[in-house]
This record gives sequence, C-alpha cells and structure tokens, in this order.
Amino acid sequence: MKKILLIVTILTIIYSQSDAQYRKFSSPIWTIGTAKTISKKELDLNLLYYSQYGITNRVELQMKPLWWYKFPNLGLKITWWNKKSEPNANFFKKLGIIVGTKHGIYYPTPLMNYIQDKSFQNIDFGSSPIPPIFAIKNELLITFIINKFKGCYQNRGILTLKAGNQKAFKNQNQNFVLTDKAILFRQTTIFGDYSLWYFGIDYDSKLSYGLNYKIDVDFYSVGLLIHNWIFEHKGLVYWYMGANKKIRTTIGYKFSYANYPGTKLSLYPLFDLTYMIHFRKKGKSNDLFDNGVLEDPFDDRDAIH
Repeated sequence: MKKILLIVTILTIIYSQSDAQYRKFSSPIWTIGTAKTISKKELDLNLLYYSQYGITNRVELQMKPLWWYKFPNLGLKITWWNKKSEPNANFFKKLGIIVGTKHGIYYPTPLMNYIQDKSFQNIDFGSSPIPPIFAIKNELLITFIINKFKGCYQNRGILTLKAGNQKAFKNQNQNFVLTDKAILFRQTTIFGDYSLWYFGIDYDSKLSYGLNYKIDVDFYSVGLLIHNWIFEHKGLVYWYMGANKKIRTTIGYKFSYANYPGTKLSLYPLFDLTYMIHFRKKGKSNDLFDNGVLEDPFDDRDAIH
C-alpha cells in the first residue's frame, strides 16, 4: 500500500509540474465504469480489463480476448438515453445525464478446472471436473456530468450510479465449496445457491492536466436477504502516452472486505495497459445516434482542463 501511494504521489508531482508542456494536448476521461460507450470503430485493447470495440456510437462490444481459451466471455454496453448539458444555464440544465446498461455472459468452467488442478491458493471447489456453468450479468448505469469552472478552464466530474445482478446457471444438484478468500469470494459466490445483487458509485475526473483519476465504492449482497455481503473500494490513476495518446497506463489499488466466513480483508495492487486504435476517418461525425439526431454529449470531453 505504501509503495502504491508513493508511486501515485511521484506521478502527481511530475504531471502537475509538466502542466504547461501538455497544455496543447487533450487527456480524455475514459468511458470505463460510466454509461457512455466508446466511439464507433474505436478499439481499446486492454491487457487485463475487458477490451472494447465501438459497434456504433451507442453500442459497445466487450470481451477479454487473452483469457478466451480459459474464460469464454462476451458483453455489450448500450447507451439508451442522454440529456446533454447546456452551457450558461442553471445547475440542473448544466447537468448532463446518460443512461446505459451492460449485459454479459461467460463460461467459467475451464478456468475453474484450471485453478483447481493447479491447486491455486489451495482452492478446491469440491467437484472434479467442474460441470458446465454459465453465468450472466446485467447492470444499470446512470452517469451525471458535472461541469465545474476554475478561472478560464472548465473541469468536468463524472459521477456514475450503478446497480446490477449476477447469476449462474448450473445443475441444481451440484454443490460447490465456496472459497473463503476475500479476493475471490465475490467472483465465486454465484456458484452457490444465491445470485449476487449490488450497487455502487463511481467518480471520475482530472487530478491534473494529463493525469486522471477514478474512485469507487461497491456493496454486494449474496441474495436479496443479504445472506452474506462484500464491500469493495478501488482507486486508480491513469494517463495517456505517445504523440497521438494511443497508449493508456493505469495503476491503483483495490480493497475488499467480506463477511463470509467470518470477516476477511484483502488489499492488492492494480495495473493495466491499453492500446487504442481508431478505424474511423478523421473529421467524420461522432454523433451518439447514427442518424445524427442527437449529438454525443461527451464529444467535447477531450477539451476538459
């Protein structure tokens, strides 16, 4: 934890003192964790997080290609509605609102068999081999774009509320031994008798020019009656590299607190690397809807200071 804080502090100082050098470049706030999808024909290849591809300006395909052979997965994020912020208006008119959903399906059986065969962290799911399991995830996202002004520059905070459910489909007669490790309990609890319900809040903004940050808190309930629960929090900083800013580096930490069995704590570092490819032609319209009726409310995010 101390090493992570030291790294974040050093990066903050470096980027704060190099503000003038990066003034002519943009540092867009990412769309991860918000109701906004990436642009049409944009491909974000993430090392660990889901990679993303913009099918349209409001439909995004998500998957983990590097994990596919052990963890087949597929997801969609859809932007359904937006209210674009209005400049020079009162607070509520300045407030931009975007509503979206995420839907995913994955097949964890190969990965579970691999973990059990390798005795990773001495995990034993109580069955060998693991029978076929399919899991689904559905999530509602409501994003608020909060405009803030500091002198001649505009800063924009992005606040997202989320609520969702995860559920596994398996043989009803199959019982699994759930891991008691906080770092894995949330991911494996749906293989028991209950689905997972959760809600959370994310906040994204700029720490300094060229350096962005994200913080979130999430509460997970095993079953609607809260048979067990998990509290999670993470903090991230990320920045863009290269003349065209096609590479994004992310570092941070994640904290997990679970009460099954007993109370378990976990704290571990996070890291990711993203390479972004834009297949669309320069100057092409970037409307939220393909017919251009409504403009993309994030089309000026690159100009955030």
